[in-house]
Amino acid sequence: MREMAKRILFRTKTEPQDTDLSRYGPCSRRIIDRYISLPNGIDLRVVSFYPLKSVHPPVVMITGLASVMESSKEITRALTRDFTVHYLETREKKTSRTNGKRNFEIEAIGEDIALAISELGLDNRGYILLGASLGATAIVDSYRLLADRPLALFMLEPNASFKIPRWSIPLIYLSSYTYGIIKPVAKYYLKNYRINIQEDYEMYEISSRALDAADPYKLKRAVLSLSRYKIWERLESVDAPTLIVGASKDHFHNHEEMLEMADQLKDCTFIDLENHQRTHSAEFAAIVKDFLKELLN
Repeated sequence: MREMAKRILFRTKTEPQDTDLSRYGPCSRRIIDRYISLPNGIDLRVVSFYPLKSVHPPVVMITGLASVMESSKEITRALTRDFTVHYLETREKKTSRTNGKRNFEIEAIGEDIALAISELGLDNRGYILLGASLGATAIVDSYRLLADRPLALFMLEPNASFKIPRWSIPLIYLSSYTYGIIKPVAKYYLKNYRINIQEDYEMYEISSRALDAADPYKLKRAVLSLSRYKIWERLESVDAPTLIVGASKDHFHNHEEMLEMADQLKDCTFIDLENHQRTHSAEFAAIVKDFLKELLN
């Protein structure tokens, strides 16, 4: 099966970052790696995994700020056994073709998601939106723009707001020119002051991979825009059943704000998996399946 997936892998004109995509969906009968061109001039990479057999609605999966597929490997490996998964890489990621566009705010990312879903041809209430961290925030922001809405939302540690230390702002402005110097400083700060590495080391590894893979200019523009963002007024538009999964031992995301989001959403369930080793594992995929089974029965 692994060799078959390799043979049928479709490559885009630009060589993808990951050439062995079968390790993210080893049970997939077909993997298509391509770019979709949006009406707003942005080209986004989407990797579609098609299972041998599926009775479930397809999943559109969007991960965190500059995140790479490796950080969600256990989730995609589990989900792609039973679901068609469209792994969409948003405009702040290195793979995007922004064609001169310089807006990397969450509202712009949300607009891209809405346009991408239309391009994917997904039916109204016939698909699932799944987001992690910034990706979860962005799917909420996109919701009001969706022509065809999802059956359900799954949000893995969504951000209601973003804490950017004031002292770091000058460094962020300089980062596109001095990224090689600033990146180790950023990793040191995250490891020693923002992330609970004793109980959630996986979060540090996810962040490190993102920093290593990031486009410095895109990352700078995205991070500078985050400090102004608040999600609260967007929650009212969400009318689909929603599951929020948190990690209470994670100090990087605001757990209390997640609980407040769950309280404000119309139809929301909250589950605490404590750390990223659990949230980014097959356990999360099993929770998705159980939630859908209960929803559809």
